[in-house]
Amino acid sequence: MASTYSTRIRLEKQGDGENANTWGLKLNQNVIDLVDEAVAGFETINIDGLSSATLTSNDGTVDQSRNFGLRFIGTLAADCTVVAPSTEKVYFVGNDTIGGHNVVMKSGTATETVYSGSSALVAFNGTNSIKLDGFEPGTRMMFQQTAAPTGWTKDTTHNDKALRITNGTVETGGTNSFSTSFASYTPDGSNELTIAGHSLSVDEMPVHKHDNVYVSVYQGSDDCAWANNANGMVGGNSIDRARRTSNLNGGLGSEVEGMKTSDKGGGAEHTHTGSTAVFTGVESTQFAVQYVDVIIATKD
Repeated sequence: MASTYSTRIRLEKQGDGENANTWGLKLNQNVIDLVDEAVAGFETINIDGLSSATLTSNDGTVDQSRNFGLRFIGTLAADCTVVAPSTEKVYFVGNDTIGGHNVVMKSGTATETVYSGSSALVAFNGTNSIKLDGFEPGTRMMFQQTAAPTGWTKDTTHNDKALRITNGTVETGGTNSFSTSFASYTPDGSNELTIAGHSLSVDEMPVHKHDNVYVSVYQGSDDCAWANNANGMVGGNSIDRARRTSNLNGGLGSEVEGMKTSDKGGGAEHTHTGSTAVFTGVESTQFAVQYVDVIIATKD
């Protein structure tokens, strides 16, 4: 019975009674060495200028597709599709090509993309696939280090800014830098208090009266004329009340009601001289918060 080969990594399986006296060499070369290649092999493959390539696949001898690690090099003008055998296999793939294009690994109907300058662990079964990889080109992240990691480019357009979390469209804004807004400072200036003038209404005047008002009465033929007289009335008779008996027709015996003093004051506005304003509070403001510098870098 002739030898057969395993389905996944194509190792030779000796047929019953075959390879008498030569199986030892075949076991070493066609099985043990190839297992070693499948578990730990690393192959560099040049795909310069190609848009598609097929990995070599040989029964019982060395090939490309049996290796665990595959590193692709060369200059690409477009993405390159690399076809592997349609069977179960795990690959660690590195895309070290030049030109910024992807390597698309394909096994059967399943495909996985390995981005330019990135590496990925991909697993196939001919129909389905799984990929464990790095970041898609253009991905932006923060790093707590001065230089961007290998394969990333430092963004130098943003400097001395704070971060804002949003659930909408990512934007930038604001005017003052982080250091300016959070600097420590002592207020510089003075306070000035100005009180506007105000005309008092009748309701706003204090309740008051005018004492020691003297009134003189002069009799006429038809009515009485009233006037202020600080010395009393004619004849030396002093009147010190707001009511005085008189006769509007010139006779005595009637009482005149509603005596009042003349208005005083001009209703002018007034100011409050001597008013002062005093500043109280913390004179020195400390905004020097602790911080950690980070950079933003974009995946190449």
